[in-house]
Amino acid sequence: MVEDAIVVRQARRWIRKQAKGDMPDELYSALAEGASGLEKRQIKSLAKVSRIVADNGTIRPYNDFKKDWKYSKSIYGHRDTCSLCGKRPIVENCVLLDEESKREIIVGNVCAYRYVEITVDNRVLDGEEKKEYLKTNMKEAKHQFNRTTFTQKYPAAMSDLKKYEDMMTNNRFLYKTDWRKKLWKSIHRNMVKRLISHGYPSPKLSRQWDEFIGYAEEEYQKYCEQEQEHQNKVRILVEERQERRRKMAQEIASKRQKWFEQMEKFQMMIRSLDNLSLWEQTMSVRVASRIRNQGVKRLDSGYKRFYQEIVIRYALEMGDENLPSTPLSEEIQGWDKTRLNGWENDFVKSIIIKAMLNREMTSKQMEIVEKIRKRLA
Repeated sequence: MVEDAIVVRQARRWIRKQAKGDMPDELYSALAEGASGLEKRQIKSLAKVSRIVADNGTIRPYNDFKKDWKYSKSIYGHRDTCSLCGKRPIVENCVLLDEESKREIIVGNVCAYRYVEITVDNRVLDGEEKKEYLKTNMKEAKHQFNRTTFTQKYPAAMSDLKKYEDMMTNNRFLYKTDWRKKLWKSIHRNMVKRLISHGYPSPKLSRQWDEFIGYAEEEYQKYCEQEQEHQNKVRILVEERQERRRKMAQEIASKRQKWFEQMEKFQMMIRSLDNLSLWEQTMSVRVASRIRNQGVKRLDSGYKRFYQEIVIRYALEMGDENLPSTPLSEEIQGWDKTRLNGWENDFVKSIIIKAMLNREMTSKQMEIVEKIRKRLA
């Protein structure tokens, strides 16, 4: 029992010395005896951070204490020194944990693959499976590092994208003289996609974003000024267009009122005339509808001729002295109507309208006119 107590006290002293780093270098060299080169350095380095003193006061061999260290996680971006091979700086780091002492050490990704036993679901990984496991974890560690780095550098990236969205995607503003603006639309689109999918931009996109943010606020102020100027122009154009529409509406209303009055006057003339044929009555309805929709000036072809004839016939009925005249119409008006029979009187009434409008007579009509002229001479 006394010997056991002495051994325990000795083990505790050695453990305290190890914690203070007071263990002799010869001890570490002895643990690495038989090894050479990088392997020897790795054994000595691991021994200095491991629990090499057993509870019974003996020194644990390398193959024993190295099993205390279990792979915990991968981290990326922290420049450190490998606790096994001493290489520095390393950025692809693996964290090893001694669960009993709660101590962690950093080793390089390569050393973790070569010397560390990795267990997943109570199964020891080996070969390509172990390599792929470390590779996958390191890839996720890189993503996490890049996300954290970008978030720290640009904590308001999404807010900036929202703030500058109109400026970066407004084609009217982009395609000016500055060639840089042609990239803004693709930068905005790609940044939104990458932040959603990865949480950070690609290296090329990151450089583009850095450059853009450097002058974004200055360009944004210019954009706001140009947009305000554009909005003022748009507002003026809208007001001018509304004023034109208002005037046009007034003109249309005025024209429609005028056309309605012209139609009523035409209908009044139709009602004042007697002995209208069935065709003339039908035609008068069509002409009145045309006048109401388009006005007198827009009448053409047969509608115009019919309207002119009605106006002349009405003026003749009312004894209007301001009728248009031609040599032929003046001659016919001077004929003695009492010497004409009923058919000739009707003929003269129709032919005088043609003469006043200076329309070309048919050969048959001119023969009848000549016949009446000779008889009245």
